Amino acid sequence: MLDLNGSLTRTLFHTAVVAAFAAASAVRLSAQEETLQPPRFTIATYAGATLPTGNLRDSFDNGFLLGAQGNYDFNKHLGMLASFDWTNPDTKLVPSDTRTNVYQGDVGLELGAARGNMKKWAMRPFVDIGGGVRSYDYSAPTLNGHTTGEGFAGLGTDVNIGRSAIRLAAKDNFFSYQMPTADGPKATRNDVSLSIGFGFHP
Repeated sequence: MLDLNGSLTRTLFHTAVVAAFAAASAVRLSAQEETLQPPRFTIATYAGATLPTGNLRDSFDNGFLLGAQGNYDFNKHLGMLASFDWTNPDTKLVPSDTRTNVYQGDVGLELGAARGNMKKWAMRPFVDIGGGVRSYDYSAPTLNGHTTGEGFAGLGTDVNIGRSAIRLAAKDNFFSYQMPTADGPKATRNDVSLSIGFGFHP
């Protein structure tokens, strides 16, 4: 005679063993993923626009922006950054030869949400702060180029997918701007840059 109770008991037992094995495997995989260390280095290139604000709009139009940045993470939340930007806004100070090259090099700190491991995607908001040097180079021979110190504060987010990341950022630059005319006065000015970039974890 068929023992239904015995068959059912064995089936439940086998199911429980398989479930327990699957659960244990999932726990081990999860633990292994959590122990993976996120990459410490990130390299990114980006493009966007610079927008002069306040009185600086009397001297410049909006400009195209290209840049590159490197990050080194001390831990999952805090890192150091170094970046270099080039923009080419037209100046409004002369009727011709309006092309201008603006170069900016920065170092700073980045504070952000915890970085995940390289097997998952994650959105990582961040804030940046630091300073550096900005240099103006004018095409018009009647305008004098100059170099000045500057500071910045920024915010944005990284969308990490494996070893790659899409980087969206907004950055406020403040600096001592000198009018490029003879005996031009100095004043504190600022502009804003908006960019989208692509990052990679070597």
